[in-house]
Amino acid sequence: MFQHITAASVHSDFPLDDIIMPKRSCPWRESIPVQMKMHVTQKEVNEGVARDVNMKAVYDRTRELLYSGARSLKNINSETGEMKIVLQDQQQPLLQEPSRGQLRLGPQGKLLKTPTTHAVVDLPQSSNLACALCSRQAGACVVCAHCEKSACRNCQRCCSQCQRDYCFMCCVVNYDEQYERLLCADCPSQ
Repeated sequence: MFQHITAASVHSDFPLDDIIMPKRSCPWRESIPVQMKMHVTQKEVNEGVARDVNMKAVYDRTRELLYSGARSLKNINSETGEMKIVLQDQQQPLLQEPSRGQLRLGPQGKLLKTPTTHAVVDLPQSSNLACALCSRQAGACVVCAHCEKSACRNCQRCCSQCQRDYCFMCCVVNYDEQYERLLCADCPSQ
């Protein structure tokens, strides 16, 4: 009635080498986060979680340096009208003119751009200086009021609002009216 089954007889009847059982899939695959070891450096913490605190400290320090620099420049020589800066490690005061396009602090603490002047540089014809845009030798170059590159007569443009000279890279042609207008990067398009 009962038949004695041995492992050898089962193996010969059903070859187990041909049957491959699949692995059970994990039912929680989507809900389990990726678990990897990750080293977080101080730089990543400063740029991530603590960014607001660190940047506030940087902004406060920069503002304080700007205000202290503006306060130290208030000693203007009344005879010449030039600003004198006295450094602590030097005995002679240095005369300083603001650069073109340099930002400065106004009376209410607002940043103001120093006014730029029309700068035309007359060069001799044998000069090696060329136009910064087209690389041609230029007899007379105009300095762009925005990017401060030298531009020859062919590459310069005049803004129709502020009437200052710009290179063609810093101007945009505006077609919203009957005639085309050249607008510089500094003037708001109205």
